[in-house]
Amino acid sequence: MGIRVIEFKTEYRIGRDPADWVHYSGSDAISENGQLSSSTWERVSKLRPPEQLENDPDGLKMAALRYIWGQIEPHYTAWKAGETLPDSGTPLAAWGGVTASQIAALKGVGIKTIEDMAGLSDSNMKNVLPNMRELRTLARQWIDRRPDAERDAEMAELKAKNEAMMEMLAELKAERSAEVDADKPRRGRPPKAEAA
Repeated sequence: MGIRVIEFKTEYRIGRDPADWVHYSGSDAISENGQLSSSTWERVSKLRPPEQLENDPDGLKMAALRYIWGQIEPHYTAWKAGETLPDSGTPLAAWGGVTASQIAALKGVGIKTIEDMAGLSDSNMKNVLPNMRELRTLARQWIDRRPDAERDAEMAELKAKNEAMMEMLAELKAERSAEVDADKPRRGRPPKAEAA
């Protein structure tokens, strides 16, 4: 499941530090007519994954938190820097393959996303940066690996849900077994305490 960032806001309260909030939805929360069917406002500080989580021995909850934050963080960073987000694609700021000065130079010629960079044709290569061909190759590699990361995060989420369901099933079985044992008549001689 992908994340669709809708907007950010800062909340100011007397006697408290300002708090940043993000309004987002799952990419599957958009109906056929293009309207949002559900969305969430969440405090940005709560979405940042902590160093360590208690009661997460397999690291699945942490993987899910990192996956969500990995999709929101580039948009948040751009918003804090006063930049507008591209309508589609992944902002260059979300990619570790370019520096801030390279991003500024690329934006100057209309390249705003990693997808824009990957889609450059040889005829459109301008002398903006000395390593444009290398950057295009790196952008294409990043895009090719992205579905694997999304699939891995989705599998981790499904595995966590499956394990939680298995735990609930085991608890229900244990409760049911205890109820059946309590209701079951005993065979043979009663224990000495009952006979007396």
